[in-house]
Amino acid sequence: MAEHSSSVLLCSIANPQTSFSAQPVHLYLVPLDQPAPIAEANLSDIEQNRAARFKREISRTQFVTTRLAVRYLLGQYLHTPPREVQFHYLESGKPYLPGAPLHFNVSHSGAWAVVAISRYQVGVDIEQIRPFPEASTTVERFFGTVDAARYRTIAEPDQQNAFFEAWTRKEAVLKALGRGIMSLEHCSVSFGPGTTPQVLGIDGEEIPCDLWRLFAWQPHPEYQGAVAWIENPAQR
Repeated sequence: MAEHSSSVLLCSIANPQTSFSAQPVHLYLVPLDQPAPIAEANLSDIEQNRAARFKREISRTQFVTTRLAVRYLLGQYLHTPPREVQFHYLESGKPYLPGAPLHFNVSHSGAWAVVAISRYQVGVDIEQIRPFPEASTTVERFFGTVDAARYRTIAEPDQQNAFFEAWTRKEAVLKALGRGIMSLEHCSVSFGPGTTPQVLGIDGEEIPCDLWRLFAWQPHPEYQGAVAWIENPAQR
């Protein structure tokens, strides 16, 4: 059964949606330790060749399962056989659907992947919450002065969760833009106990912050997720 907020529908890959109604963003959680929803033959020749190059079986399995889930889900919305879904790629490597009124993004960490499908330009990230001794150093080096200062005000017991909140929210925004994680310092987001997810600023972008939407959730107790999209009034 699907769960929802006013803008995001948390969907089941076992019973996928095929169109949008009230919620413009659909999220699917994909278990990477279970069989893919469709056969591996649905991968393109390029994807099959890429899968064959993985040296670690776990990496290969994660890649294949994630790609098959994406093809299966997009095929439902496009009413197209999964193997016939055609991807093009931005210079950053972000895949997109040429000519289709549909946007998607995917992320994986640990035992889970998440697929976001939307009418709007969208980015998603999932991270396994885990001890990360370099968190404070990472924040100071890559988060930018404003967000680093905010992180230092958070009580130490809350800093681990706050770090993964900030990381996933920043990465979701940057992925929506097709930019890499090296731009983390150029994106400011809210994070920490009691905060509402918000995009506070993005250097070098003309898109007003009030057009950005940011949704954060824990798809599993040990995981943090975030999805960001640009709510273009012309696409409503």
